[in-house]
Amino acid sequence: MIERDRYMTYREIQTSLGIDMKAIHTILHDHLSVWKLCSVKPLIFLSSKNVELMTHCPYSPDLSPNDFFLFPNIKKKMRGERFELPEAAVETFRTLISEVTASEWKKCFENWFERMQKCIDLKGEYFEKQ
Repeated sequence: MIERDRYMTYREIQTSLGIDMKAIHTILHDHLSVWKLCSVKPLIFLSSKNVELMTHCPYSPDLSPNDFFLFPNIKKKMRGERFELPEAAVETFRTLISEVTASEWKKCFENWFERMQKCIDLKGEYFEKQ
């Protein structure tokens, strides 16, 4: 099923097979190792484009503006959309990023500085948003 249409969403698989989202996630990520493929391909692509990767503390989504601000907001706005071509998804993503206002970016980076200070205060220990 996924081999025929690799752009199927979890909801479409759920409707087609009649199984819950958790089972779908387990099948795709634990049994089929989709996460391995998803983590390797971007690295190969970036390497081929001579993009230098910066190290980041593992398991620290609370410190990355992309993880706590940008991606969740864009993902929410793109939820349920289907794209025939990857280029269409990229164009929508670019449009949505360009619509983020200066005040939203300012708030994002103020929040980021607060998170960084909290990390420093806690000597690098994990913390959750409060």
